[in-house]
Amino acid sequence: MTGLEVAVGCVAAWAWHKARRVAGRADAVVDEALDTAVDRVREAVVSRLGPEPALGQLETEAGADLDRLETRDLTRQRVLLALQDAVENDPQFAARLEVLLAQVRAAQHGSGVQAVSASGQRSVAVGGDNAGIIATGDGATNTQQR
Repeated sequence: MTGLEVAVGCVAAWAWHKARRVAGRADAVVDEALDTAVDRVREAVVSRLGPEPALGQLETEAGADLDRLETRDLTRQRVLLALQDAVENDPQFAARLEVLLAQVRAAQHGSGVQAVSASGQRSVAVGGDNAGIIATGDGATNTQQR
């Protein structure tokens, strides 16, 4: 997962957590350092992208289901493309976003939370170590050699 994909995930996570708080379903334990780091990434992205329609759509989709964070792949890709364009054309924003994403990674590491993301059919996301075999696809065969 690239840094920009993490930034898109932060924006989606922010919207989902906000929807849960508004509905009175906030998590019992909130890691303040991680919450603050995600908030800062979201603020930077929203400030830079402004009225980008895909960004509003991402936040709407993320807040639609209070039980799980889910957004369409197309929406995430649109936000990712807008973010890539912003980073390529604004070196100051790119540097600021990199610092903020490093803060998110540090907060995740300190809290034991690890962000993983998979998109598309038969995608797999592993957070941490995988000691097993992962296979996707029709007729997939698992072969373990020692």
